[in-house]
Formats: sequence, structure tokens, C-alpha cells
Amino acid sequence: FGVSPMPVREALRRLTAANALMVVSGRSIGIPALSRARLIDLRNVRFEIEAIAAAWAAERMDDKSMAQLGQHLDALEQANAAGDVKSYLRA
Repeated sequence: FGVSPMPVREALRRLTAANALMVVSGRSIGIPALSRARLIDLRNVRFEIEAIAAAWAAERMDDKSMAQLGQHLDALEQANAAGDVKSYLRA
């Protein structure tokens, strides 16, 4: 990927210090198991960030983008009403 080892090591060190990663067997890096409480915290943070991002995007949308968003929302609602998970995920 064209990245030298030092920045990668530093990033791994920081992520390990923040408990986002963990050292396994001395030299391997792994992802720690999530507790229910941690998963709920992460979900709540994600909801907050996504709400801010959505508000920011809505303030900057033009009419064409708003129409496209409406089409996606219609497709989501139709797929949901039909219980069509694949179509819902595609929309």
C-alpha cells in the first residue's frame, strides 16, 4: 500500500493503547471482544454522529439530491412493507 512500517506500528500502538486492538500471542494483533455495554455505547455514539452528519448534509442538498433521497426512501418503505430484506438493503 506504499506505507512504511513506522507509521503502521505507531497506529497499531495507539489503537492498542486505546483498547481498540489487543496484542495476541506477543506479536499478533486482534480485535477485543465487545461487551454488551461497550456495544451499546458504540451504537449510541454512532447514532449521534450519523444524526449530525445527516443534518449537515440536509443543509447542503440541492433539489436533485433531495429528489433522489426521496426515491431511496420510497424504495426502503416499499421493501420494508413487503418484508423484502434484500431489496431493503439494496435501496
